[in-house]
Amino acid sequence: MAGTIKSRRSGARFYDQGVQKTYSFAEHDFGAGAATHEIKPPYGCNMGRLVDIEVEVTENFTADTTPGYVQVGNSNDLDMYGELELGLAADAGEVYGSGDDDIFGAAAQDFVDMSRDGAAGVAIDDVLLTFVAPTGGTPAGKGLVNVTMAWW
Repeated sequence: MAGTIKSRRSGARFYDQGVQKTYSFAEHDFGAGAATHEIKPPYGCNMGRLVDIEVEVTENFTADTTPGYVQVGNSNDLDMYGELELGLAADAGEVYGSGDDDIFGAAAQDFVDMSRDGAAGVAIDDVLLTFVAPTGGTPAGKGLVNVTMAWW
């Protein structure tokens, strides 16, 4: 069997072959304020990796001071695994995601270790997804949010 690699352990997954799960959220009104959601890993999985954050803008974003964000992290560091900046003027009908230049956080695709990513190395029960409101002027903006994680 040339070119075939098999694991000696039945059902073993490699880091590039995790179970991908997309978490979809109803339209969020970023201009009205922030929100936090919990992401639970599938049963039996305790390691993960952020694959993508995507926002389909349904109402123009406006702000004068700081843009809206979608952050993925934990209670100690809200953007530990990555963040998506929506800019001061994101347009309705546009889709923003990790493929866009300079808007996906530097921490993107860091590994999530549910057994030790909490304060002082303690276990965490979930990953937090935070929608951060834009500020300044008359903030506005709505969008549909999808976050894709790979788990193993």
